[in-house]
Amino acid sequence: MVIGVGKAIMNNLPFMHIALAEPPAIACISGGILNPKKLVSHASPLEKAHNSLHLCADTRNSGTKVLVVDEQEGSL
Repeated sequence: MVIGVGKAIMNNLPFMHIALAEPPAIACISGGILNPKKLVSHASPLEKAHNSLHLCADTRNSGTKVLVVDEQEGSL
């Protein structure tokens, strides 16, 4: 779920274009052009999801892509 979107270009990537162009983004990922793991700045377990929300809300942090991971199902 996307709660908020930052700038149109983040980390030299056209984030908004990629987000709105899902098929080309999937092709970039499956073709090895884009590694989505490099876009993740932080990850936290489900039990600490509130920390992730605070991290995203604080503009002093570099919360480019913050994931909340259900440790029961797997991890990043």
